[in-house]
Amino acid sequence: KQLKEMYHGYLGGKSLMNAANDAGINCFHGAAAKMLSNKKYLGTDYYPQIIDEDTFEKAKAERDKRADMLGRNNFIKRR
Repeated sequence: KQLKEMYHGYLGGKSLMNAANDAGINCFHGAAAKMLSNKKYLGTDYYPQIIDEDTFEKAKAERDKRADMLGRNNFIKRR
């Protein structure tokens, strides 16, 4: 439930840390970022599905968009 709340808060415009904190997840920025990109939440043979693929892809696109806006992808694109 908390993970879904974090995804929806992030997609609703909250910062990564605010979305995590508001969902009751106490972690550092890096851990919250890994949660947004962990494909195991889509479900595997071992793990049940927690996040639907549409929400997962929207969060990925939002992270990329925010990184572009902050100029964080410029170094990678120049290589």
